[in-house]
Amino acid sequence: MEEKLQQGEGFLSEDERRRLEQSLRDGQRDLQRAQNEFVEDLNLRRNERLGDIQRLFIAEIQAYGQAQNFDLVIVEGFIHASDRIDITQQILQVLQRQHQGG
Repeated sequence: MEEKLQQGEGFLSEDERRRLEQSLRDGQRDLQRAQNEFVEDLNLRRNERLGDIQRLFIAEIQAYGQAQNFDLVIVEGFIHASDRIDITQQILQVLQRQHQGG
């Protein structure tokens, strides 16, 4: 449409030029609206998936802690943990086995 406007600069009537410009603006608005909707959908799906993954991690950490008879498992907010009590690698191994099997 932009090309048509540029090419028809001296040949289009004022009404035709106005209609083309309006059509171009409408198309740009529609495109912007579609882009915004796409980004919102993408963010919603990403957040849903991240929530699913977070729930999976929490469930696996709880199950591991119960199976090992731990009194407390801290997921966030710690300053230091020795390798002796850090169960991150064990949880990752459980999740990797589940992923490979399913």
